[in-house]
Amino acid sequence: MFPYLSFLLIFERTNNMSISPKFYLKDSKAKEETPIYLGVKIHSKKLFKYYFSCKIYPELFDKSINGVTTNKKLIDEYAKIDVQLKSKLKVVTSKLKNIELDSARIIDELIRFNKEVKPELLKERLDAIYNSHRLTKFNAKSVTFNEYLGGFIAKCESGERLHNGLRYTKGTIKTYKTFLNLINGYNKSIEFNQVDLEFYKGFVRYLNMKNYSLNSVGKNIKFIKVLMKAAFEAGLHSNLSFSYNDFKSANEKVDSVYLTQAELDKLLRLELNSKPNYSIARDVFLVGCYTALRYSDYSRISKENIKNRNGYNVIEIITQKTKTPVIIPVKPIVFEILKRYDFNMPKTHEQKLNKYIKEVCRLAGIDELNEVKSTIGGEIKTFYKPKFELIKTHTARRTGATLLYLAGVPPIDIMKITGHTKESNLLKYICVTKEQTAERLAKSSFFI
Repeated sequence: MFPYLSFLLIFERTNNMSISPKFYLKDSKAKEETPIYLGVKIHSKKLFKYYFSCKIYPELFDKSINGVTTNKKLIDEYAKIDVQLKSKLKVVTSKLKNIELDSARIIDELIRFNKEVKPELLKERLDAIYNSHRLTKFNAKSVTFNEYLGGFIAKCESGERLHNGLRYTKGTIKTYKTFLNLINGYNKSIEFNQVDLEFYKGFVRYLNMKNYSLNSVGKNIKFIKVLMKAAFEAGLHSNLSFSYNDFKSANEKVDSVYLTQAELDKLLRLELNSKPNYSIARDVFLVGCYTALRYSDYSRISKENIKNRNGYNVIEIITQKTKTPVIIPVKPIVFEILKRYDFNMPKTHEQKLNKYIKEVCRLAGIDELNEVKSTIGGEIKTFYKPKFELIKTHTARRTGATLLYLAGVPPIDIMKITGHTKESNLLKYICVTKEQTAERLAKSSFFI
């Protein structure tokens, strides 16, 4: 009933630590209900015992499955003398399952972040969940979630706090600052132990009242989970509510658009000599479409990134977001655009480029109406917008990935260009209709 295989595997893969968790009875020979406790052996030392207000009749505890017996006949016998027995056993079963999962999370977190699994630390973490009245350290006035977030941002800006050994980007820091303003608007003083499922529901309702999209709600919940996890690792709290399944950062697939080759040709033919800002926006955007890079990468291509490999030109660049090196063949049109700027992309700002490229697409006649469905304020809403209104800097990357796929380039090769490490993540960028898939398959050798 309570398999420990997954629990043990967690520890087997982390520093080969010997940790043996199991449930025990305080008095296995008792005639009445006896307390159950969690026993954990760390490095085969003395058994660490943890009691969590849970009792059972000894005969109803099955050592072979480390939990409540499944013997219905035996349960029925005890139910004759205790009419509430079956309800009690359901509670015991649920509690044992929960403490199994929670203790697994706590120990795994401690090991993964190179913290010694000391009995007193394990007890402290478990007390925060099951015996909060025992706490001493976390009852004292300490830093709030809001204050921690402010300090977190300051450390990101100074470089004191790193992500995977690298400094946080300005874009990420800006996003965290926006999140701080949002949190303060909801509650300026949130204690770590208040961030539970009720807080989650209240915060989601708050975001829905502000007409946030489902993806925006999910992104902000994800920030809370990231920060709660970081604060937990720093020993600032023992609240694991953020790790429960119900504390989820939901999201939905948005019908993002891409530009067809015919539409890219329209952009190329558009005369913009009298509008230099639009001309630059169009050129930078097209380079993004033909490289499938993110804006943070295609907007900073320079001479140093252009190489000649075996007689053909390529762009070699280390992506800013994931620090992945990629090598991309240079299409003739891309070479022509880069040459126009002496192979150094003109400096642009993403916000302005988003504004300009919409207008450029409008002038090019890319105005087909598109149906857009999105969950906003907790309700599914449908809009109809001209295509140019949906174009933004990231559309270039989606366009590049989609056109490569439609050209028959295998996904594994596209991933070498886009820098994706999972095919599932790449496929989110590929906007292909069933009709396009059928047409592509019809040309394959299988259907000929």
